[in-house]
Amino acid sequence: MNLRAACVPLIVAVLATSCDQHLPFTPNIEIQRGNPSASARVGRTASSEGTRHVEGGAGPGALYALDVPENWNGDLVVYAHGYTEESGAPVALPNIAYLRDPLLRRGFAFATSSFSTNGYALKEGFLQTHQLGGLFASKFGPARRTLVIGQSLGGIIALKLAETYPHEYAGALLGCGVVGGTSEEITFIANSKYEKLLPTTRASAVILKRGVAKGVFRPGLDPVDVYITIAAVGYFFLSNNWTLSAIFGRNLAAEQAVRGRRRHNVDMILHALRA
Repeated sequence: MNLRAACVPLIVAVLATSCDQHLPFTPNIEIQRGNPSASARVGRTASSEGTRHVEGGAGPGALYALDVPENWNGDLVVYAHGYTEESGAPVALPNIAYLRDPLLRRGFAFATSSFSTNGYALKEGFLQTHQLGGLFASKFGPARRTLVIGQSLGGIIALKLAETYPHEYAGALLGCGVVGGTSEEITFIANSKYEKLLPTTRASAVILKRGVAKGVFRPGLDPVDVYITIAAVGYFFLSNNWTLSAIFGRNLAAEQAVRGRRRHNVDMILHALRA
């Protein structure tokens, strides 16, 4: 068996397994620390480039932020953040400028909450994200439509909100939402992650070592880095398949398209590994 024949099954296996190994936790980058003070509970209003910004506290213990652009189209986007590690740090608003700012430029208002506690705060996130609509209406008037976006833990919060209050949310967008059964998902990952990944990285190390010895692969490659790269290259195409199909006007889920993408990924990874 030549080296390419040995590598291709490994790369294909990683590409396949990477598609369903999504993690239920998403790091939450904090930009504002501290529990709501008395003044924060009243709310703080600011304005920047025509955008009105209000921060405050929604008891008990949650922070919120509301933003309305000058060219508001009447729609409100409510955002539910992902899991935040229980490190003892106080709650904080998520750093979500990468999502908020483009929406504001397109005329959407934006609202988010820190939740009143860190950790797997499903109940708190559900209740306090739902509060945002009322808080927004009290400051700026009712929105024409409310849309909810949730990431990771926020994904299951967004789904629960849309299902519980179908007449209050006009649409929901879930990013890596834990919607296949939370306890089952966590148990599966806890029990199988290392059992599945360690043999894969060990096999990668053996193949890479053989390739370097034969002058086929360049030296200094880290098997873990190689695995992460293969997983990332495979995951994006499949996890965003419908969206990419709509954007580019192609049926990327067709068997021919999937086979073509697989060949492309294998060739690209091998090209990156070669000496």
